[in-house]
Amino acid sequence: MGLVSALNSGLTGILANQRQVEITGNNIANVNSPGYSRQSAQLSPRAAVKIRGQYLGQGVDVQDVAREHNRFVAGQIVDQNSVLGQESAKSGPLAEVERIFGIGEDSLASDIDRFFGAWHDLSQNPAGSVERDRVLYEGENLLDSFEQTESGLVAISQNIDESLGSKFDGLNLKLRKIAELNVSIRSKESLDHTANLERDERDRLVNELSKTIGVQSYQAGGGQIGVQLPGGIPLVQGTEAVDFETYHSGGKLRFQVKTDGVVLQVGRENFGGEFKGLLDVRDDLIPELEQDLAGLKYSLITEVNARHEAGYDSSGQTGRAFFTKPTSYRSQTGYADPEDLSFNTGKIEVNGTEVVIPEGNNSLNGIRDAINEAATGVLASVVHDGDDYHLDLTPKVEGETAEVSDFSAQLTTEEIDSGFSGGFNLVDGSYQSNDPVGDPDALNFGKGHLTITLNAGEADETTTEVSIGPGENSLKGIREAINEADAGVNATIEVNGDDYSLILAPRETGDTVLLDAASLSDNDQEFSSWDEVAFDPSTDRIMVELSSTGEVAAAGLPGGAPGDNENALSVHALSNARIVDGEKTFVDSYARISASVGSENKRNTMARDGAADTMTQLENLRESIVGVSLEEEMINLTMFQRGFEASSRFVSTVDEMLTTVLSLKR
Repeated sequence: MGLVSALNSGLTGILANQRQVEITGNNIANVNSPGYSRQSAQLSPRAAVKIRGQYLGQGVDVQDVAREHNRFVAGQIVDQNSVLGQESAKSGPLAEVERIFGIGEDSLASDIDRFFGAWHDLSQNPAGSVERDRVLYEGENLLDSFEQTESGLVAISQNIDESLGSKFDGLNLKLRKIAELNVSIRSKESLDHTANLERDERDRLVNELSKTIGVQSYQAGGGQIGVQLPGGIPLVQGTEAVDFETYHSGGKLRFQVKTDGVVLQVGRENFGGEFKGLLDVRDDLIPELEQDLAGLKYSLITEVNARHEAGYDSSGQTGRAFFTKPTSYRSQTGYADPEDLSFNTGKIEVNGTEVVIPEGNNSLNGIRDAINEAATGVLASVVHDGDDYHLDLTPKVEGETAEVSDFSAQLTTEEIDSGFSGGFNLVDGSYQSNDPVGDPDALNFGKGHLTITLNAGEADETTTEVSIGPGENSLKGIREAINEADAGVNATIEVNGDDYSLILAPRETGDTVLLDAASLSDNDQEFSSWDEVAFDPSTDRIMVELSSTGEVAAAGLPGGAPGDNENALSVHALSNARIVDGEKTFVDSYARISASVGSENKRNTMARDGAADTMTQLENLRESIVGVSLEEEMINLTMFQRGFEASSRFVSTVDEMLTTVLSLKR
């Protein structure tokens, strides 16, 4: 009994050391496998047996093959992967943005300088056709430079959308794979089998998704994990995974997840990792730059126009804009002579600011000058429509309005009793709902369908029915439904303080729009009527208005004398005027935009490098804890080999002893 027991003990030693050699060989084979965690045998002694009054051991068993894992380090790697992915993804678009907003010979800043330099040259020779031609050329070149910068930002935004869209098939595959691994791990481990490789693969996928979309994971029981976005939207719950879907709205790629028939919108705030970085550039940085650039362009154009309209061209004509005019307010009543002192003295109000019209300044040009000298928030100019002269007011900030008091109640004319009784027309390009909505997400509208009619009563009349289903009957839902229906209009939502309005813009020049909401049942909100204004997409593109060099208004007096350079000097003076925000020149404003881009790029570089260094340290820490060390494995291999040899020698010795004992009986 004793020798047989000893023989069994030796056999368990042989088997245990053999298994450890096999595990060591597997570790060595996977030394370069991404995400592989070192494995080791978990040994436990067999229960002792009482033999002749003594408890003797029965050998050793390999209870399990354990996978080295450190949950804290693994969690740190997942978090840092998200940070690294976010900053790394920004680097490419930021480099492109910095290239667009560079400071150099071919930059927008140099084009602004060249434009005003052309006016300076014209002031030296106001009658020169070469100088006048250069003013027109540099004006067109400046607009081209603005458009190239604007289109460059649009291209970057589109490239970001393409990059994001290309990743979704891979994301969905990885999410489904994690759900499948959850099933496999639960199944194996419920039968007391190890699932080390499946756990390694699952951790690797979580790390990849963390870098891409910033996922977070948590233990869900039964060896399973749950995966969710930083904003809390679940992606994997046990054995179920959601599907990402994409769609376009407002000219941008949007995201949603669908599970069990429920659709959840996924915004920028829900993502981390590369998606967060790219969306930060697309939805935050680029719109901010576009707004700053538009403000600079708008300010430059309105200021140049105002001064150019105050001057006289070669034929003595005045009131002509140099660039296409942005949205403005224009008097309906026209006047034959802008210098005629036909208005009474008194006060008017523009945007709530009192403007004094004294004696000797009570002409159309005088009112223009008085408004421009007051802090009204608008630029006033006198424009000529071919027959008469009109007062034109352009807000200094794009999108703002000009509230003008009833001139006829304060200033009456000696020759024309009506004065400005006709009021002012707002030049826009859309249809806006009159009824404001307080909450654009509230499901306050009825369900059914809307009817959109283009060009009602015309030969090319078209009608489109737009379905509004449950969950879509909010202002935002109606906007999305209209855009998806391809009804010939673009629907947007305009914010005015705490109110929201639906805006419909026809896609084709001259189209009219009628919207019938009568078929919606149980309406809490109604679109009672629409303000119709002319729509002309061509006005969205600013151009040089002048068609010949003779129309350049270099003179300050009606005679247009060859040496009169007063207005050319006035336009050139804008180059050094601190107009933008009341403290910056046009070039200064562009330099601020460029500097902000450079600062963000530098911040990104430092953050990306710092995140990469931290990630390297964490990876090294992981390798030191759970990674495969060839030196350590070689030592283990030698140790297990010696153990195998010793156990074999022990078995051989016991076998010889048994042979001797058996021979005694012969």
